Parts: sequence; structure tokens; C-alpha cells
Amino acid sequence: MEILAKMGRMAEADRIYQKYRPTINTDPICGDALLCYFRLHGMYDEALQFLDAAMQNISNDGDSIGHNMLRLLNDRGDIYMRMGEYERAAECYSRTSAIADTLSVHSLSYLTVEVQKVIDSERTIAKHREWQIIIIAGIIILVVFILLMLRQNLIVRRKNKRMMALIRQLTSYREAIIQNGDSDEMGENLVSGVSAEEYKRFKEVDKRIMKEQLFSNPDFGRDDLMRLLGVDKNTLPSLINSITGTNVPGYINSKRMEYAVTLVKMHPEYTLGAIAEACGIKSPATFIRNFKAAYDMTPSEYRKQLENGFTAPPPSINT
Repeated sequence: MEILAKMGRMAEADRIYQKYRPTINTDPICGDALLCYFRLHGMYDEALQFLDAAMQNISNDGDSIGHNMLRLLNDRGDIYMRMGEYERAAECYSRTSAIADTLSVHSLSYLTVEVQKVIDSERTIAKHREWQIIIIAGIIILVVFILLMLRQNLIVRRKNKRMMALIRQLTSYREAIIQNGDSDEMGENLVSGVSAEEYKRFKEVDKRIMKEQLFSNPDFGRDDLMRLLGVDKNTLPSLINSITGTNVPGYINSKRMEYAVTLVKMHPEYTLGAIAEACGIKSPATFIRNFKAAYDMTPSEYRKQLENGFTAPPPSINT
């Protein structure tokens, strides 16, 4: 099916997919071919359903931090990036970094145990070689440790580059909305369950919130959104969730974090307390916690990345 799809023989690939559809969604062996087929068709919801089922099967087998889970999380992050859900993609990539770190620690522990077994065996065979073997084993452990540290540093750098690119993309998108409006403001990408009028109204309010920085008021919240959108308290949560994929506090916090990124970048002389206050957050500790939850790095770490030269132009929001 994957080969047929890549060869452009989509009709044959579709027939194979329809024939085996009842079974392949629960068969991880078909994973790579099926995901390739979904990507080529833009069937991202089906891809996420398959990945969820595969990840659940792996978790049930007790392999929640293994290489299989690492691969599935990378696939899930790729699907979210294709869907434009960058924060969810960043969460997946963050989890892959955590699992990779855990596997590195396990590998180091395993190597240490194996080296110790070799040492004990050699002591039994030839006592006089004890110090020689210990020295060799120590060198091996040291080399392995250095290699793992280099690998860990590479993983962290790659993760930071991904997050910096994501932050630049979100910042560019925010500035484009403020200046020119949303790229789908004509209503071409409406979500299910939301009328064209509701969608258009939300986009107008979203642009106003960013342009006028209404979120900078610490008391800005549910009642303000209800008034701006012209909906009641029962309609607001479902409307926000349908369009943004989060709840009301999460939506407001995302606006504050987007503005925080701009302030950290444009005003390196500002303290974190001053940035938190400008974003409408009373506690610097809360601001740091929310920033890390949004971008998987603290404001200070982000500022350090900027100082280290991660200043490549952001990718186009139209790609």
C-alpha cells in the first residue's frame, strides 16, 4: 500500500486500504505503511487514532519508555506539525527528549553492569590481571559516559532549536495577525460545530485582544470574553475549545505567553517580574511556570538561547 501510494497508484492503494481497514488500525506491524498512506492523503485524524491505539498497546505491554514509544511520539509530533498544532507538536517532541534521556541513563546503567560482570569474571580467571582489567573497564566507562554526555548535549540542542523555531513561528504568526489579520479570516478553515458568524467574531475578538493587549489586565478573564464575543457562560467554554483546542484560562494564558516571548526578545533589559506584570501575571513564579509549560524552557533559558545566536528568520506562516 505504501509503495503503491508513493508510485502515484492511489486507486490501487485505496482499494488495499479499504479491504484491510477493519484489521490494520489495530495492527502495529502495518504502522509505517499506514502512516505514509495517511500522510499522503492528509488523513491526520485517522493517523492520530492509529497512533493512539498503538501507543496504548505499547503502554499495556509495559513498554511506555522504550524505542517503540519514542518512534510513535515522533510520528505524532510530525502529524501535529502538519496540522499546524505547534504546541501539541512541541509537547510530543518534549516527551521524546525525556524518553531519550531515560533510555540513555538505562544504557549507561546496563553498560556499567556488563563491565562489572567482565571484571568479576576476569578476577576469577586471573587474579593478577585485576588492576589491568579495572583500568580498562574504567576507560570504557569514561568513554561511554563522554559519548552519552555528547549525545545528551546534542539532544538538548536539537530540542532547543525546535522550540526556538516554534516560538519564532508563533511570534511571526501573532505579528501577522495583528498587522494583516488571520490568513483564513474568510472562513475557509472553519471548525465543526462553529458557525461562520461565530468563527468570524472570534477571529475579530482574538485580533483585538492581541492588538490592544487586553490580557495585560490581571483580571481579564471569562466575563470579559463573554462580553466581547457576545455569548453566555454556557456557550463560551465549548466555543473556545472548538476553535483553540483548549479552555478559557488556557486561551488567555497563550495570549500572555505569546506577548511574553516578544518582550523577552525585544527588551533584554526587562526583569522577569516586569515582563510578568506587563503580561497580566501577578506572580513571577507563576509566569515562569506558565512559560515553561508553553515552550518547554524557562524565560531565562529562552533569553540565553537568543544571546547564543539562535536568531534565524522564522519560517513562513503560509507553509
